[in-house]
Amino acid sequence: MAFAPGGNDVWVGSKAGLLYTSAGAALAAPPASTGLTPRPLPVADQVNAIVVHPQNVNVVAVAITVDGGTGHVYLSHDGGQHWALIDGSGSSLPPGPILCVAFDPGNTQVIFAGTMAGVWVARNLPARPAPHPSTSGSRRFG
Repeated sequence: MAFAPGGNDVWVGSKAGLLYTSAGAALAAPPASTGLTPRPLPVADQVNAIVVHPQNVNVVAVAITVDGGTGHVYLSHDGGQHWALIDGSGSSLPPGPILCVAFDPGNTQVIFAGTMAGVWVARNLPARPAPHPSTSGSRRFG
């Protein structure tokens, strides 16, 4: 689960690979159980982490685990309408699950990925990703 900056929009992912967003759900009273908008990912599997960029609510990254072990990160610049894989072979991300993701608060082109092997950083993310780009300049952080 992730909240967009300002706390009004909520993103929710599931173990079955379902991803939803709900505008204004965080302010609803009682809590909203309807109004969820599906945001399909290119590959549906376990959603481990969701992060919304603190300066741009349309920039969202989602970490998933496929087939019980391979981790992937998808990036959207349009609020989940379109997704691009950002952990291509050039990213140097380890082959295991990616458990958490975080953006650099001042730069939408830098993302951190937490794995069982440590924290990794991907730099130079595309401003508007094309489908399945590779991410150059990724390395283990720390």
